[in-house]
Amino acid sequence: EPAWTSSQQIALALSRLARVLVVDPPRGPRDWFGPRRQGETERLSGTLSLLRPACPVPFSARSPAAASLARPFLARRIRSALSNLGFGDYQTWVISPRHFRLARSVRSKTLVYKCDGEVSTFPWLGSRKGAVMRAEGELIRSATAVFCTSPSIAARKAALNPNTLLVRLGVDVALFERTLLSGLPPPADLAAVP
Repeated sequence: EPAWTSSQQIALALSRLARVLVVDPPRGPRDWFGPRRQGETERLSGTLSLLRPACPVPFSARSPAAASLARPFLARRIRSALSNLGFGDYQTWVISPRHFRLARSVRSKTLVYKCDGEVSTFPWLGSRKGAVMRAEGELIRSATAVFCTSPSIAARKAALNPNTLLVRLGVDVALFERTLLSGLPPPADLAAVP
């Protein structure tokens, strides 16, 4: 599948430098029998693999009790996949404070937090906002590095972790420029876009 999200693009870019295992969060038993079976590791390329761990309990940060029950099982499954793929030392990248406790349970030496937004503004948090904010603070303080996509967020997170870096989202200007200067017509699916 095409890499549309920034997290997918980062995983793809990292896989050009090292082996990468992407863990797709499990949703529960009803997903085990869909077109993509959970529980198996799928090799997407020579250095990029995907794990959709099957879990008897849905792993959802919206249900702290379910997440607590699922976490040890998922951590063992992730560690097993890493071992089966021959990973020695590995880094764990987290894109949500909701997955911090699971990431910590995987026990890697390096923990990286990719922060795309200000968690405190997410409307779906509701009554869990305080707990998620505390988890994010703990994640930031524990992380080896924190990557943020906006200067204001990077400044706030740097107060908790000096290894906070600004990585702006954007486009590959040189690639687009080469394409524009090539004189080739735009692809058919883009030709009608104003």
